[in-house]
Amino acid sequence: MAGSTEPFSTPPSSSHNDNGHSTTTGLQGTLQKFADGQIVIEARESLKAVRTDGLSASLTAYCKRIQIGDVITVVQDDYSYIGRALPLSMLFLNASDFPT
Repeated sequence: MAGSTEPFSTPPSSSHNDNGHSTTTGLQGTLQKFADGQIVIEARESLKAVRTDGLSASLTAYCKRIQIGDVITVVQDDYSYIGRALPLSMLFLNASDFPT
């Protein structure tokens, strides 16, 4: 059984260096908790970058995070200005089983 969907947002941000600047609107999305402990976050954000190499582009990116126990699976779509697909990622909150 699913719990209610909760909206959330993160603040906009910007950065710059000698090679250019970028901005983001911040994430706008939802968080939903399920009875089995699973947590699902889905969000979008708009990004814009201007660089000295000639890039001047905008995009709207999507991310989805699914947490089951101590493992978070992350999907990130449309985060590349050149169309590169980012691979599925897994984050481990408890990494004690890894050798040092």
